[in-house]
Amino acid sequence: MQDQYFVFLLILLALMLFISYLLHFGLDRLRMPSLLAPLLVGFIFQSVPFLSPFTGVASGEAYYLLAQLGIVFLLFLVGLRLDVKKLRSLSTYIAMLSIFNLAFSSILGFLILSSFGYPPLISALISTALATVAETTIAPILDELGVIRTKVASLILGPGVVDDVAEVMIASLASLIVGAEGTTVDPVFLALG
Repeated sequence: MQDQYFVFLLILLALMLFISYLLHFGLDRLRMPSLLAPLLVGFIFQSVPFLSPFTGVASGEAYYLLAQLGIVFLLFLVGLRLDVKKLRSLSTYIAMLSIFNLAFSSILGFLILSSFGYPPLISALISTALATVAETTIAPILDELGVIRTKVASLILGPGVVDDVAEVMIASLASLIVGAEGTTVDPVFLALG
């Protein structure tokens, strides 16, 4: 049974990649990023009722693992194309943009969630988690357009990377605080966490 699942998974992936490849040509003629092809194919496979057997496989653990590996691989390839010297020279601007982006998104999200009646800690945690920049979609588009090594691309991607690091640290701190609620927490343990 397990072997059949993996064969079906591989067939599903091959079919989705083949359809994405064919759709890529149509999107090129419309001068749209080819990254939209797999996104559209994934949306279609999820929403069309007669493709429900595929949806069951796509919601499995193996498919999720492959999707995460694909994102990591995509970001790795794009990271190799970035101009580190340009990022360093723009570090002040990147830091300011990161702070403003994270602060504005978090405050707005906090206010909206609080207005729906969520407790302040939950509102703060969710609003910081949702303040992400989608480097996994922006970076390949910039790379495809051939502008990934420009100053503008660095000002787009740099704050996104800094925001992601800050959000991981904030989420880690929040999980420590929530996990230790009701008990005394050693400040050294909190700092190490």
